[in-house]
Amino acid sequence: MKCLFNSSLYLSIILGLFISACSGGKSKDLRTLDYTHTQIDTSIRYDTRLEILSTIEAWRVSWENEELQKHSSFYANDAEIIKIGIVGGKEYRRHLSKDSLVVIVKLLNERYKWMDIKISGLQLRKHSETTVIAVFLQEFVAGVIEDQITYTDLGIKRLVFRRYEDEWKIAYKDWRMYEKIPIFKN
Repeated sequence: MKCLFNSSLYLSIILGLFISACSGGKSKDLRTLDYTHTQIDTSIRYDTRLEILSTIEAWRVSWENEELQKHSSFYANDAEIIKIGIVGGKEYRRHLSKDSLVVIVKLLNERYKWMDIKISGLQLRKHSETTVIAVFLQEFVAGVIEDQITYTDLGIKRLVFRRYEDEWKIAYKDWRMYEKIPIFKN
């Protein structure tokens, strides 16, 4: 059985230093990163772990900062993207191409003045030498007016990364509504 690495402080420090180095010390506030329940398959090479973690964070930041070109660059040209829409509490699935995703993200950027994407409970699993699966809880919050929430959702995001020559790209992405919200009683 594969052992899972579970050290939130260690991962936060390593990823924080990496992001800071890549951004010339101008890294964004790391409050949107929560590695409390991070689990990483230890059969994944150490350098691959860091590449995947930094790619996930750069993907998240580019989406949040509305950097459309940079955000789309994280996807493989032939990526399979499952878009879930929620109407009346029901999920509706659509299969998108990379180009279709760019159009949807552009519409989101035009609709909302600000977006905040938080990731927690990250799990990395090795599928093969060239495929790593990332699953995490994603909270998406956005608004049309500064500091006023217009829309929010909470779901499980799955990103399948494949190695394409010298870089990891998202080859598959899906999301489903998170339904297991705990109810606390006094």
